[in-house]
Amino acid sequence: MPRPSPRGGRRRRVAPSLAFAAIIAAADAQAQTAQPAGDPPPASAATPATGEVRIPAMTLLPPVNATALRNARRLTDTPATVDVIPGAEIDRQMARNLADVFRYTPGVSVNRQTSGTDPFRSLGGITIRGVGGNRVLTLVDGFRTIERITDNTRDVVDPWNLQRVEVVRGPGSVLYGSDALGGVVNFITRNPEDLIAPGEIWGGEASTSFASVDNSLQSRLTVAARAEQVSAMFSYQRRDASEPSRNNSRSPDGIWNCTRNLSAGATPCNRFDPLDIAADNYFARIVYDPLPNLRLRFTADVLQRVTDVDQRFDLGPATGGVTNLSYARTQDISRGLFAADAEWRPELGWLDQVRVMVGYQPQEIERTGTRYRRLANGQVQRVADSLTYSEDVLQGEVQLSSSFNLAGTRHALTYGVSASTTATDYRREDVTTNLSTNVTTVARAGGFNFANADTRRLDAFLQDEIALFGGRLTLVPGARLSTTRIAPRPDGDYRASPGAAPRTLDESNVSLGFGAIWRLDETWSLYGNYGEGFKMPTAEQLFTSLPGTTFNLVPNPDLRPEQVRSYEAGIRVQLPNAYASLGVFRAEYTDFIQSLVQVPGTVDYTSRNISEVTMQGVELAGAWRFLPEWRLQGSASWQEGRQRATPGAAETPFDGARPLNLAAGVTWDNPALRTSVTLNGTYAAAVTETSSSQLYQPKAYQVFDLLASWRPLPNVELNGGIFNILDTRYLGLPAGVTYARSEFTTDATKSTNPIELQVAPGRNFRVGLKVTW
Repeated sequence: MPRPSPRGGRRRRVAPSLAFAAIIAAADAQAQTAQPAGDPPPASAATPATGEVRIPAMTLLPPVNATALRNARRLTDTPATVDVIPGAEIDRQMARNLADVFRYTPGVSVNRQTSGTDPFRSLGGITIRGVGGNRVLTLVDGFRTIERITDNTRDVVDPWNLQRVEVVRGPGSVLYGSDALGGVVNFITRNPEDLIAPGEIWGGEASTSFASVDNSLQSRLTVAARAEQVSAMFSYQRRDASEPSRNNSRSPDGIWNCTRNLSAGATPCNRFDPLDIAADNYFARIVYDPLPNLRLRFTADVLQRVTDVDQRFDLGPATGGVTNLSYARTQDISRGLFAADAEWRPELGWLDQVRVMVGYQPQEIERTGTRYRRLANGQVQRVADSLTYSEDVLQGEVQLSSSFNLAGTRHALTYGVSASTTATDYRREDVTTNLSTNVTTVARAGGFNFANADTRRLDAFLQDEIALFGGRLTLVPGARLSTTRIAPRPDGDYRASPGAAPRTLDESNVSLGFGAIWRLDETWSLYGNYGEGFKMPTAEQLFTSLPGTTFNLVPNPDLRPEQVRSYEAGIRVQLPNAYASLGVFRAEYTDFIQSLVQVPGTVDYTSRNISEVTMQGVELAGAWRFLPEWRLQGSASWQEGRQRATPGAAETPFDGARPLNLAAGVTWDNPALRTSVTLNGTYAAAVTETSSSQLYQPKAYQVFDLLASWRPLPNVELNGGIFNILDTRYLGLPAGVTYARSEFTTDATKSTNPIELQVAPGRNFRVGLKVTW
């Protein structure tokens, strides 16, 4: 895969400079042929960058999603809670990462916890309704992304070339199989027609933006063309960034205070280690329409992100008389997607549509580091460490749609099969060299060593949308049969614990779902949904093994899949200029897998199905265009959860639940001035219940952002944003991330993971420029 250019010292900005030059050139060329400022495009024209079609000024329609039911449906025709984030909004926000994408989506958060063990500021995963990590299925155009392991990350998606992001809240295993326990997130990429205006044969865009919080500069150049039955696009994007500034951080007091050896060059407790990020994305797509009812697509999507860290927080004296001198670390993330898909509308009467997709997705995360330290005897030692985790996924799917009338009812069947194979590999090596004696030792299979594995999934699914009483009532039953085989493939580095050799896990699961929509009239409707979900154990949970003298990591091939039953109901209203949805949910999770549980009476640690969790909450979303140029939009989420660590144990609050979270905004759009301004506010209530009184409880906060967009020419767009306008100091701990007072009793712990690094950025800004043609 292409790799960002190596950097010596600070990052290089060659690629962004070239993209910026292209923007200026394009703007100059377009300015010579641009329409006068007062002439808007034709009313029927689609905006190439967004795909929007102009509609009457006061009309406000609920969003369309294609993930919840595997077919395009408006929110009001979907018996589930779905969030749709348009790519145009993501670009307007100049989003740098997934945390920015979900900034205004209460109930959905992105975990990030910067510590000494993960100084790369990686995102841990997306959390939906208090459940996150590998329990949320993350897709790119329907293809699975990598799982997270204990000593690595899942941060393999950047918000680039997106047409939209769809979030289905609640279990989605009926239509998507394993891992859709807490929900489904589908990142849907753009097509050439999203960039080419009607009647034109080519189009494109060039954009650049800067964010002050981490000095990031990201630039993108995209071109698209079509000729008769073929259209194609290519996009390149580059992002460079450094460590974030924490202008509101201070060295914490009391139990949370940490001390570092500043005289030895250590980073202060309220600052991040020096960091450089260089990310490249290459995206290409060819669309071929050989027949009016047949479309073929071929996609190549490659992401490469390299993060270099000068780890300085632990410089100076350490335990055992050792002095840490330096530690340079690198994280190299690569994700590729090479896919083909077809959509055929055969018009056979009984068969409406056939969709076929097949793709290969190699994904790898490599962490390397070189540490120098002085031993108690004065000798200097060098330790070169490397950890590589990879998943190579081959995935295919066939989906068919049929519609027919039966006994006065209308049916829309969606059915098909999906299959995938995943090769999982874990490699770790530590090479220690005494530079005084030139003696080198090599240690392999350290850390959370587990056997490599091959996972095979083969599923069949069926869903029926049944319309009764002239369409006033829609029932949506569904079922899925899932079969999974996870077979260990240990290499020469795998160290099996005595009497606990890994063995193959074969598992089958039936997931059921049932939804309903009752349209009271043209305005009001009720909906309800029952869904089941399951999550298969990971290869790490099944096959972790590391025998030792003081403890043993022991595999557990008898782990059961995690399960959930979810109940949801709500009411919706749709008016010509407004829509709203209010829903309540309850989810009952069982057989949660907890890692590294000590077996009583032994020194063995293993993974076990021991915990159960109950989550319930209320969710609200809507928008109202109260004047032709003014719009209100907002959403809210309130959650409460209980957990039981072991059967018979007392219930305690579930730390993944979050109390009231609210995001609301007012937008002013003036087409005549080509100007749009949005004021957004977010509010989070204080956490008052935790599973232990020793845990830190984040306080309430409210933050305001101002976003503006202006088109001085029809094809030139200037974007700007001021975030955290009031410079509010708040601790943005993600759901499920906890700080325990009992863990902050030693200087080593405080120094490694200071709570102050979780303080959110103070006032910061972003500016951007985009040119389309």
